[in-house]
Formats: sequence, structure tokens, C-alpha cells
Amino acid sequence: MKFVHRIFIILILSSLVTATAKNSLAEFLAFSARASFSDQAEFTEQALSLELLVIGARPLLSPPPKAIFMSQLAGLVKAQWTAWDYHRAAHEQFKKMQLDYGFAIVVDGLRRFPNHAALYVKLAELYIGLDRMEPPDSKRNRLQDAIAAANWARELDPQSPFPLHILANVYHKLGDYASAILYREENLRAHGSLVLGYERFRMEYKGRLEQLRAGHQIALANDLAHRYVSNFPTDPAAYGLLASLYYDDHEWDQAILNFRKALALGAPDDFITHLRIASALVALNREEEALLHARKALNFGADQPKALNVLLSILVALANSSLASGNLDSAIAYLEEARTLKPEDSTVASLREQTNRLLFAHRRLEALQLSLQGVRERLQALKLISDLVRDDAKTFENYLVQITIYQRIKSPLNAMQIVDDVIRLFSIDSDAIDALVQTLRSLGYTRKAQDIERRAHHSLERVASRTGA
Repeated sequence: MKFVHRIFIILILSSLVTATAKNSLAEFLAFSARASFSDQAEFTEQALSLELLVIGARPLLSPPPKAIFMSQLAGLVKAQWTAWDYHRAAHEQFKKMQLDYGFAIVVDGLRRFPNHAALYVKLAELYIGLDRMEPPDSKRNRLQDAIAAANWARELDPQSPFPLHILANVYHKLGDYASAILYREENLRAHGSLVLGYERFRMEYKGRLEQLRAGHQIALANDLAHRYVSNFPTDPAAYGLLASLYYDDHEWDQAILNFRKALALGAPDDFITHLRIASALVALNREEEALLHARKALNFGADQPKALNVLLSILVALANSSLASGNLDSAIAYLEEARTLKPEDSTVASLREQTNRLLFAHRRLEALQLSLQGVRERLQALKLISDLVRDDAKTFENYLVQITIYQRIKSPLNAMQIVDDVIRLFSIDSDAIDALVQTLRSLGYTRKAQDIERRAHHSLERVASRTGA
């Protein structure tokens, strides 16, 4: 029977006060009990509404026969309900956000069924909903009421997961993540899964870990992070948080391991993760591995000075390592990358200059060794030293090697041309001139060496006379 038809019958019956009317009402109620629950809940909602109206308007109504009748009718309908009927009716109001109606239904149900755990769970949910609707300055502590209701439910039905779920949610709302986590973990241990709230569970772990780290409670944070990983073994955020704790505690191997697990499970491929992996690898003297992550960190955080500085330090460390092992080409490559990243860096420039000197010395030696071999090798030596003179024209040693090679390939004219270049470029450099004289003498150009030495001596005398020395 449709709700409007019922109201029509009720209005007719409400004008009757005879026994016949009461019998008809009893028959109607029997039919109502057989009707679908949704119609009955709608009917009861309207009856409750009128019941509340009667309470508010009673002083003005003398007597209010229809309203009183409706109130009595609501009571008669509810008298046939089980505890679960009350629970379902309250839940319908909860879904519609008619929280006051839902609250009234649950309270009425608890009067009749004071030991029904599910009604206490619903009461706790309604308290949480009512708390959201309270003004900010309200003094009523609805959440504490929700905790009390959930604890009653837990005592009445220890096997139910719902009270623990409610308690965790309330403590989450209060910002007490430690308590929220304990209730969810208890629920997980007892039932193997959670009712709902997995995302909140993750948020609680993260929030509590931040609190512990801010308070420097490292041991507690480590224990909590391991529990997070244990409960969410496929959550990349869990491994990321655990890795960060290991990183802060300088446990580099574990930090790297867990950062890489997080990336493998889908953690964001971001600046901070790669920067920390790179820094940890550097601390373990694993610069070549670190270089890859440092480059990625700079790629993701091009505007981050820290990423640039870490990459520069790795490149310099690798350059020094290459120098120590005699791998000059690698050292140059690392330093060239560093100079490209930060041309004005004085450390890079100084190391680059030092490496160049070593590299050029190595090439001079290589050219001299080649010049002692066959024709093809001598030509290679000549090209090598010519390129070196071009790249490093300010180093007189390059010219001396060039002179030596020309003498070895029987090209004295070219050798003497280089001698003239040295005199022109380094005439005031006594060390260069002395070295040139010694080279010429060793190659058999004794007369040329004496001539250069005499001219150099006269030049020094002229300089001395001008300065009054």
C-alpha cells in the first residue's frame, strides 16, 4: 500500500474514537508490518516528525487529537521492530544526513535493546556525524561520546571489527595517529583485513612518522616504519619512509636498498629520491653508481642548487680517482662535464688545470716514445705534438719535444724554426731559454746552443743596466 494511501486511512481513523476504530487500526498495523521496510521506514519518519511537532506545540494544542494519534501510531509501529530494524532505520537517516532523526531512532532502540552492539556502533557513527555539524566554538564533545559508544559496542561484541574501525576513525580525526594505528593494527591482526580505511591507515602511518621524526624519536619511528612495510608490503610510500629513516641515521646500504624498492614499486621518479641515493652511494665511495642518480636528480630538479652541488662533488671525486689511477682521459671527461654545469667554479677550474698539465705531460712522453719507432709512428708523434702545441701554446716544454721529434725525423730546418719560435715567445723566461739550450746540446746543436746562451746573457746585462742592478 502506498504511503499516501496509508496517510488517508490514518486521517480517517484519527477522527474515530470507537472500539471499531481501534480494531481497524490494529488490522492496519498488522498489514503495515507485512509491508516493505522502505515504505514502513518512510511512514515512521513522518510519524516521528509529527511526534516532535507535538512535543514543541503541545501548549498551543488543546487537545491535538490527530498529532497525538500519529505519535501513538509511530510508537505502535516501532513496537514491532527488532534491534536490526532500528539499526536499518537509523542508517537510512544517516545516509540522508538526517542525523537528529537517526539519533532519536538509535536512542529509542537502545531503550528496548540496551545490549545490542550494532546500535552502539551506529550511535558512535552518528556522534561523529553530529560533530562535523557542530559550530567551531561548540563545547559539546561529540567525539568523546563516539569513543564511549564504540567502547560499549566493543565490550558487547569483542569479535566485531566495527568498533575498532570506529575508534580508529575517531582518533584519526583527533590527530592521535598513534592510537588510530594501534586500533587498525589490532583489527588487522584479529580479522586479516580492515572494514575500510586503508588509505587512512597509510595517512596515519605517515602522519605519526612525521611526528616521531620531528621529535627525534628515531627508535620508535624505525619500529613504526617496519610495521608499515609489514602491513603494506606493496606500498612504495612505506619503503620510501623507511629508506628516509635509514638515510637520516646514515645506514647507507639499507637506505639505498629501500629507496630502490620504492622506485621498483612505482614511487615517483623524483629529485629527492635520486639525490638521496646518490648521496648515500658517495658516502660508500661508489661514485660511478652515484653519478647516474645525481644526473637524474639534476634532471628532475634543474632549479635545485643542492642537486647541482652533489653532481659537481661526484664529478670532482671521480676525476680525482681517475687521476690517481692514471686514467687522464676519464678525468678530463668528468671535469669537462663539471665545467659545463658550473663554469665559474674555482675548484673545478683548478683541478681542470692540474689535470691538463698531467695530460699534456703524458702526451709529450707518448710523442717522444713514438718518435723512437718506425716512420709511421714518427709521423703520429709529430701530429700528436703539433696538436699539443696548438692546444697548449703557453707551455715551452711542448716546443722542446717538437724540436726533438723534428731532429729525429731528420728535419733540422723545421727544428730550427721551432727554436726561433721559442726564443720569440719565451725570450724573457730564463727557465725556458735554459731548457732550450740544454735540449739543443743534447741533440748535437752545440753551436746554436752557445749562440742562444750568449744572446740571452747580453739581454740580461742590458736589463740589469736599465734597472740599475
